[in-house]
Amino acid sequence: MYRLLIVDDDRTMLKSIELNLEDHADYQVKSASDRETAFELLKQHEFDLVVSDLMVPEVEDGQAIVREAKSMWYR
Repeated sequence: MYRLLIVDDDRTMLKSIELNLEDHADYQVKSASDRETAFELLKQHEFDLVVSDLMVPEVEDGQAIVREAKSMWYR
């Protein structure tokens, strides 16, 4: 089973992506609509894929979330 983290401050878009991905039995999907939740999930779980909106409030850019995941898992 693949673990996916989806980050987007647009909750409607986030829910739509989450529902579409959950239809596939091979995916376990976690989602976050803000920086705090995204970083907390990154601390708690290891993900196979992190997809982030480029414009997330309180983050320099969405790529910062991906960089944080990379720094946590690939030292």
